[in-house]
Amino acid sequence: MLITVNSKSKIPIFKQLIDGIKTLIASGEIMPGSQLPSIRELAVNLRLNPNTVARAYKQLELEGFVETKRGIGVFVKSIGKESINMLKSKILEEKILDVIRMAKQFNISKEELINKINKKFREEL
Repeated sequence: MLITVNSKSKIPIFKQLIDGIKTLIASGEIMPGSQLPSIRELAVNLRLNPNTVARAYKQLELEGFVETKRGIGVFVKSIGKESINMLKSKILEEKILDVIRMAKQFNISKEELINKINKKFREEL
């Protein structure tokens, strides 16, 4: 499970964890029924406070993405294809908004941004 956090980001670390795990779920890199690393293990791997990881796991559980099995661990729940598609769409829209905000900050026009996106999209094919 590859999750990264940026301690210099304005986004709180627990939110970065939540978003990272949701992205792995949406992309299929973490399948329903998969066990997530223990709180301690993930905290050590990412050099975080265990309370931060616990908070992220708790929020994911409240949102219905994971379930805690006492004494066993935290597992990804099956959320259905429609929910996965909604999650993918939401994640993508958030990233698009980030790019639009950055383009505006850099005074890049809509047309120039679209051209850059089209160019990169072609390069990735």
